[in-house]
Amino acid sequence: MLLLKQYKGEETIQYEKSFKEEAVKLSDDIGVKAAATRLGIPDYTLSAWRNNRKIQL
Repeated sequence: MLLLKQYKGEETIQYEKSFKEEAVKLSDDIGVKAAATRLGIPDYTLSAWRNNRKIQL
């Protein structure tokens, strides 16, 4: 689901591609805030993934 990495002394989180894809699909069904809350991730992170999906199309 996620990987924790150190970058310049700070811990960062990287999510697997499959998790991101499923999270975006869930947000299509129930909305960004509800999906983010259910998955325990920030809503701005999920919004960024949705925006990236639009750019890639």
